[in-house]
Amino acid sequence: MTAKEMREKRAALAKQARVILDKADAEKRVTTAEEREKFDGLMGEMEDLRTKIERHG
Repeated sequence: MTAKEMREKRAALAKQARVILDKADAEKRVTTAEEREKFDGLMGEMEDLRTKIERHG
């Protein structure tokens, strides 16, 4: 995967994470355990990609 592809994938993951938070906010509630688990997984993937992107320049 190229650095550009990794950046694009990271942006897509960030968008998915934002959708989770926006949905809970729009419904005036806190995130569910399932949403938090999904969000945390997305954040972990984003961090992994950030590290790989930094290594590749």
